Amino acid sequence: MAITRRGYQCPIGPRPSGLCHVHDPAVQCGGTKRNGARCAVATGGGLCRAHRDQR
Repeated sequence: MAITRRGYQCPIGPRPSGLCHVHDPAVQCGGTKRNGARCAVATGGGLCRAHRDQR
């Protein structure tokens, strides 16, 4: 189970990976933000609107 920003266990049911759709990197955007960090928007797989032109 993943830990939320507040330090609690995530209340969303896990996917087969053991993580929910918000915390599972396999279904996050993964694009590069302006500050160089990885975008963690839950998209279900693929890039979010802000990063669709990156790949």
